[in-house]
Amino acid sequence: MHRRFIGLFLGTVLLIESAAAPFHLPNQRSSHSASRNPGREQSAHTFIFSLTDTIKAPSKAELVESEIGRKERVKTQEELRLESVIDRAYRRCFKTYQIAGRPIRLRIPFGQNGERPGRPEFYQHIFLGGKGFPREIWAEIGCLLETEDFEDYIHDLKHPKNKVLMFNLEDNIYSINFDNELVEELKYGPYPGSRVFIFVLKTDSIISGVDIYNYLYCVGAVGMDCCGFIYYIQRSIAQSYCVELDEILSENLNRSPENVPQLIGLCFFNPEEHNVERVEDKIENLRPGDIFLFRGRGGIFRHSAVIQSIDFKKGVIRYIQCTDWAPQAERGVHESFINFDPSNPGISLKHRSVQWTQEIYPTFEGEAQLKYWKNDGDRYRAYWETGRSVIVRLKLIRDLIIEADPLFYRTVF
Repeated sequence: MHRRFIGLFLGTVLLIESAAAPFHLPNQRSSHSASRNPGREQSAHTFIFSLTDTIKAPSKAELVESEIGRKERVKTQEELRLESVIDRAYRRCFKTYQIAGRPIRLRIPFGQNGERPGRPEFYQHIFLGGKGFPREIWAEIGCLLETEDFEDYIHDLKHPKNKVLMFNLEDNIYSINFDNELVEELKYGPYPGSRVFIFVLKTDSIISGVDIYNYLYCVGAVGMDCCGFIYYIQRSIAQSYCVELDEILSENLNRSPENVPQLIGLCFFNPEEHNVERVEDKIENLRPGDIFLFRGRGGIFRHSAVIQSIDFKKGVIRYIQCTDWAPQAERGVHESFINFDPSNPGISLKHRSVQWTQEIYPTFEGEAQLKYWKNDGDRYRAYWETGRSVIVRLKLIRDLIIEADPLFYRTVF
């Protein structure tokens, strides 16, 4: 009898010690060795005392919270539908062409009227003012890719020697140079180009999407500016409710519907105007279609982007934008991501724990790097003295969504 009791007691002691020990995956060394943690070598009376403690079993809610470790906002069916609407609109900004005997996936370039100043009499004009929609822009790009000039461009790119492509934005032409001194200068600096005379070093004969982008932007002068892209997304959302945004705004702006897109700039989305409402900067408040307004020099709004989805389970915000301050292969329309702690959705996007992964680079290699911004997060948090960047919501879109789903903007966990 005494032996059974002692065996049962020792087994219980071993079980308690085993439960207190950390779990280690196979082939991993424990960082809690006895030598580093002498407190683990406890005497028997310590275990005897623990037997008298009351061990409270966790509730089902506590188990779920500890297993998931996050708060997940409930998404309505309307939110899921809008995510799909925005994603489809985004994907229409990409198209694959057969170029130089192989398929190359192109994206709509960034293009903004007057972005790059040159001589006093020069003003950079972009096709449709940078306010065109994908169907119109792709039609223009298709024509450009069929020109003799583009065929010559592809032929020059295939030359096996190191070469420098020189783009003249004032005349929308290009030339090619094989001068070794110029090649070395582009390799090691300083950059010999300017805002309107672009120098691009090409050290291989492989045709890439980056090469095509350079031609479309510099020679074709075709693209979409950030507000043109944002308006296109908002317009696509409205069309999903069988509403034409151009027609509604034409009454407010006193313009014909076909001229409305040309009037949409950052001032249209300014929270001081009556077109939008400001959204409190908390991740749990964000919804698909909400707009980021980034401040720039002087604290003025200089750039915009739009949210496509918020994944509260993984802690990821996907937003989309059109800009050329990006890695070479991402210039133009591209997706970007923000990572956050899923267990803390009430924090601001300005919080330092929030990771903006979209890096910022100059448009062309060799041009001056931005001094203070390394990523979109730096840009979003900048200009604190003027209120930093903000989030807004187009009122017309908000009203359409609420009519379809009154609970859309209610935060429920």
